[in-house]
Amino acid sequence: MGREAGQALAHELGHGLEAVALHEGLQACAQVADHLVAVQHGAGADLHRVGAHQQELHGVLGGLDAALTRHEDDIAKLEAKLREARAKQKTIQARQETATSQLKVRRRIHDKRIEDAFTRFEHMERRIDAVEGEVESFDLGKGKSLSDEIAELEAESAIMNELENLKTRVGGKDAATGRK
Repeated sequence: MGREAGQALAHELGHGLEAVALHEGLQACAQVADHLVAVQHGAGADLHRVGAHQQELHGVLGGLDAALTRHEDDIAKLEAKLREARAKQKTIQARQETATSQLKVRRRIHDKRIEDAFTRFEHMERRIDAVEGEVESFDLGKGKSLSDEIAELEAESAIMNELENLKTRVGGKDAATGRK
């Protein structure tokens, strides 16, 4: 072989090697492209799944918000009931304190010692009444003398006469003036 034949053979072989390399490069590119398509297709599916999960989470979040609102309303109602119960408790405590103090006062009023003291006072009052009655009975036995009674009647008679004189004088003046 000559130099030219060697060059032609190398040239053909070079082209062949290039063709083989090119063919292998194309196959590798096709494999990469297939792989990218598969990844892209998988990513699209993953994106679709992520979107579905996102929608599901939004639904759950909406449900949680609604539940939270209901719970807040329930808490407000419970707090109102708690305030009402505390007010009622204060009222009941005040009633209990009032009833307890009334009971203490009534116990003191109905205490046997107080009743005994009132009984002693009544007994002393009866004794004083008896002594006063005795004093009055001594005065009853003593009568007025006849001269005392006559003097009393004369004084009454003088008062009556004076009253009649006043009536006549007043009546006479009224008749002269035309008044009654």
